[in-house]
Amino acid sequence: MCVTSAKSKLHRLTQFDYHPSRTFAIDSPVTNSVYTVLIRPFPVIVTLWLLAFCTSVFAESANPLLITMSPEIRIVERHGKDEQVRYVPARKVEQGQEIYYTVRIVNASNEKVRHATVVQTVPANTSLVEKSVTGAGAALTYSIDGGKNFITLTELRNVSATVTPRVTHIRWQFRHSLAPHVTVLARFCAVFD
Repeated sequence: MCVTSAKSKLHRLTQFDYHPSRTFAIDSPVTNSVYTVLIRPFPVIVTLWLLAFCTSVFAESANPLLITMSPEIRIVERHGKDEQVRYVPARKVEQGQEIYYTVRIVNASNEKVRHATVVQTVPANTSLVEKSVTGAGAALTYSIDGGKNFITLTELRNVSATVTPRVTHIRWQFRHSLAPHVTVLARFCAVFD
């Protein structure tokens, strides 16, 4: 493929002059323009391979995971010896109250997602309750520096022996692939400061 500058081989398409083996059109989403690219006959196979490769790379880099987080409060109802626990949306909370956050992770694609990683910010004005983070089949790590570095719970305890760190982010790294259109739930609890 021979593309050098906008003035020579690559020019804005105003009138498409089609030459079957020498040009093709590219729509540029960045500039909302359509460009014609001149191709020499030999590199056509390389050009087609490059276009296919770039398309697959961009398709794979798009995030197929839809992530939502819902704040809830835990309600325990006792009926004799039986105890029923349910979670209802947290509409109003008081200082010192525990808030349970349900993180809903949906694979919206038609493909498996391998090595899925989800990072969630711990809401402002809350403190994470230790050992409250859950996530089926996920390795859990925590950040105390705004999501730059992550450490395990053991390492977090070593840090907290000297200082009480505020956890800013939680990371779930799923060990198993997420099947197409599957929903995975994760949860953590934080106290409203």
